[in-house]
Amino acid sequence: GTGSRVRLGVMPGYAADLDRGVMIDGVSTDTAAEAAGIQKGDVMLTWNGKEIDGPGGLMSFLRDSEPGDEIAVEVLRSGDTRTLTVTLRGIDDSNAP
Repeated sequence: GTGSRVRLGVMPGYAADLDRGVMIDGVSTDTAAEAAGIQKGDVMLTWNGKEIDGPGGLMSFLRDSEPGDEIAVEVLRSGDTRTLTVTLRGIDDSNAP
């Protein structure tokens, strides 16, 4: 991509016992993540079918994305896996950092 900044709106956690994916410690209001239904405590497992390798892996996928991209994100919640569709927003779409 052109290196344009996109914002998901999650606070990644660093769960030591996680063998894959990234734990979500919080979701900001009025963000792409909230609109998609991502919740605190979810573990994001895949990004358009590719495994997410921790918070660094998530940041890498975001760097390669553009505002308006629709991403299929697989999350683990309470032992159940579900797929959510995230429509990414640009940094400038929100007043939040």
